[in-house]
Amino acid sequence: MRRLSRTFAKIWRRLTRIRRTRSTTDYTSLIPPELLADIFLYLSPNSILYPPKFTQVCSRWRSIAHSSPALWNVLKISFPSALKTKIGAASFKLIIAEWVSRSSSLNVDLIVHEAWAIKGRSKFRRALYDGLCKSVIMDFSTKWRLLNLAHFWEGHDFFSHDLPLPNLEELTINVHRYNICPDLSLTQAPHLRKLNFYSEHSPTFSCLQKFIPTTAVELGLRGTSCYYGVTDDFIRGFFHCSQLQYLSRLEIDQGSSWFDTHVLPSTCFPTLLSLTVRGSCYFLGDLLGVLTLPLLRQLFVTISCHRRERYPGPIVGFILIELQKRSHFPLSLLSLNSVLEQDDWPPAMTWSDFSSFLSTCSSIQELRVGSTGKENAGCLMDILRYDSSETILPRLKVFSLRGVSDFENHFVEFIRSRWWPENPQETLVGAERLEKLTFIGCKLRRETRELLMECYRSVVEQYYMYESRQDAFILTAEIPGKSR
Repeated sequence: MRRLSRTFAKIWRRLTRIRRTRSTTDYTSLIPPELLADIFLYLSPNSILYPPKFTQVCSRWRSIAHSSPALWNVLKISFPSALKTKIGAASFKLIIAEWVSRSSSLNVDLIVHEAWAIKGRSKFRRALYDGLCKSVIMDFSTKWRLLNLAHFWEGHDFFSHDLPLPNLEELTINVHRYNICPDLSLTQAPHLRKLNFYSEHSPTFSCLQKFIPTTAVELGLRGTSCYYGVTDDFIRGFFHCSQLQYLSRLEIDQGSSWFDTHVLPSTCFPTLLSLTVRGSCYFLGDLLGVLTLPLLRQLFVTISCHRRERYPGPIVGFILIELQKRSHFPLSLLSLNSVLEQDDWPPAMTWSDFSSFLSTCSSIQELRVGSTGKENAGCLMDILRYDSSETILPRLKVFSLRGVSDFENHFVEFIRSRWWPENPQETLVGAERLEKLTFIGCKLRRETRELLMECYRSVVEQYYMYESRQDAFILTAEIPGKSR
């Protein structure tokens, strides 16, 4: 019995020692610091108001995070609710300075949010926040790679001081307050390539002309209001700007208030590769009717008209056809939103013009069509269905459709005409296989879903909120590794 008791006592001591070892061992300490830093990237902090929780787990994690510059190269500044005194502003600036210092030799992307939405705001607190943001932008000007000041109303003031921005590549700035701009200058930003003007009302072009550097190759005119936009005087001055001859990408989404025909000067953008335009039919007709774009690869067109009683009729289709005749561009991506809708008003683009335009753009590889449910799915699919005798879009590989429902077998016939097995003997001569299909907010028939499951190895359906409907979805079908 004594021997058995000693054996049990030894076993118990060993079990107790094992329990203590397991309870005190930190298995996360075995993870290499490089791997932990890579994991932290998926939880990368980007708001100064919400410090990352993984820095509060233990001192080792905090040390690894603070010594990983890639975690701190994006910074969002928002109005802190505790900002009430000058001392609070100084403390907040110290936190920002520490964040920037952790980025080490990496450049930082800075996004500044405005403070108007804060409850209980006062002029004094607003002045504290504006002064704090201006001070941060100017004190660390050599660190910024991206500056997004779209919601920072006073964000343009410091550009009149020849602020050195040696690493700045992208700038978004608000220019609409009172329609007044200072004598802006970007002579100290030699690497600025992307410039976005964010406005609600049309600014005067004279105040922006000197602000557009010759290094900019991407330019955008954006806004928040659907009822205001650029004026014809602004566009005339804009087209005469010599710096635009070097653009590769141009976006103008402020043509919603254009309700009459205006005479604009003929303009050629010899290096433009991507054009995005959004506005009324009058705006699209006047703008696209005077442009020549010999190298255009991507074209995004969106109709946004809020005064349909003055709707001009189907002019967009004719304008696009004439644009192609003048330019002979090798278009690879075409996106049309609300352009083909059929309702009580004449469409902006007839089906015959749509077919004619696609016939002249045989190089298109990706097509996106968006609607609010007023397009004729039968007419659309009849045009897009591949027919060797008509050869509409022979190189089409990616197709995206939004807001169009399939009440008959039009989608099935379209898919079958542009898909075939991987057997080379069944390949259509002179046509590419449709490699990726995306349906956004479209009601699909059971036959269509079954065909997609049969043809494509990857079919993913995701539900999301679409135009306040809970049952909307995004369905993507593709051949893995094939689509662009």
